[in-house]
Amino acid sequence: MPALGGLLIGPIVTRFARETRGQGVSDVMLAVETAGSRIRARVAPTMAVTTALTLGSGGAAGRQGPIVQIGAGLGSTIAQALRLSNDNVRLLVACGVAGGVAAAFNAPIAGVFFALEVVLRSITTRNFGVVMIASLAATVTSASLLGADPLVAIPEYRLEHAIEIPLYAVLGGIAAVVG
Repeated sequence: MPALGGLLIGPIVTRFARETRGQGVSDVMLAVETAGSRIRARVAPTMAVTTALTLGSGGAAGRQGPIVQIGAGLGSTIAQALRLSNDNVRLLVACGVAGGVAAAFNAPIAGVFFALEVVLRSITTRNFGVVMIASLAATVTSASLLGADPLVAIPEYRLEHAIEIPLYAVLGGIAAVVG
């Protein structure tokens, strides 16, 4: 199934948006530094479709790269449609990235600092405030649509007996050596 998914994805990427074949985060950083933060409008939908096909066919893809590229693409597309200045295009790209990361991971503060440090590479009062609003709006929207429960439930763990402590210490030592 992953090979079949790859056969479907290849022509889509080649035809619509070659820039979606990369890692996502590095492509956004490159666009911010070399292309004036201008990302083609077809990048976000192409990335959404190819990510869905990749995951749906059993392929491996993380959440961070695709969501960063989709958020940045949407922010850039909106900014370009409104004919905003280069600085404001960069800011909306950062807002899209922050919103995407915040919604995907239910982590609004991480979304803000990821966008400021990785995309904008500077923290100013103006940038911080605008990116924070975008991140919080995305988190609230995501929580209201999907719920606030974690995606992966972590089972409760209890120490049953004191003998477990040295066993865990041995396991930790083995893991350290193997790692």
